[in-house]
Amino acid sequence: MTYRPLPEGLRIGDSKIHGQGVIATRDFPSDHWFGVARYDIPDGPSIDPIRTPLGGFINHSDTPNCRIRAATSMIFMLDSIVDIAAGEELTISYTMYDPTDG
Repeated sequence: MTYRPLPEGLRIGDSKIHGQGVIATRDFPSDHWFGVARYDIPDGPSIDPIRTPLGGFINHSDTPNCRIRAATSMIFMLDSIVDIAAGEELTISYTMYDPTDG
């Protein structure tokens, strides 16, 4: 088995928002779980979370199509909040609220 930095159907590419971003290479439905975006290690050597390539290249949008949710107290997953079309950049809101909570 070979290491894949991103889940199948995603690539890192030029962003229209800023620098590089995560781009869908196929369609994804709403509520699709892409994978782990970040790990928090309590009492670890750094106060910063450990970002995966999936979490490290996500850009901010005021109208995001994804969100990061806690799977456990230390693992945070990226999932879609709307349908995502091939060629679309995955985005999250960098604010500390859930945009789907109304």
